[in-house]
Parts: sequence; C-alpha cells; structure tokens
Amino acid sequence: RRSSDLRGMAREQAWMVGNSPRSDINPALEAGLNAVFVPHPFTWQLEKQELRPGNGRLIVVERFSDLRNHF
Repeated sequence: RRSSDLRGMAREQAWMVGNSPRSDINPALEAGLNAVFVPHPFTWQLEKQELRPGNGRLIVVERFSDLRNHF
C-alpha cells in the first residue's frame, strides 16, 4: 500500500506550495499531488526547471498573499 493510503490522506486534497520547480512543484505533480508555484526572481539557478505536467492540479500565483484567492 502507498504511504498516503496508510495515513488516510487523499492525494487530490494535498497541496505543495513552493518556488522551486525542480524540488517542490514537479515532484509533487509527478506524485499526484496538487501544487502552487510562486515564482521568485532569486530562486537558485539549479532549482530552475520547466514546469512538467503531472497528475495533480497546478496553480501559479505571483505572491503568497494570492493564495487566499484560491483557498
């Protein structure tokens, strides 16, 4: 069984919020989680990557305060 099943979590209700496509957003989407991408101009170069579609839903906001418009 998946660890999410063992803990009673629903992937479609889980969200990852972050500014790194490489470490935050793409892995979450690939795992079937939803993700909120908050681009930041000072994100470390090695964390930059093209956003890749996955099984989760993706929201892109300009700043963290925009999250209240979605949740």
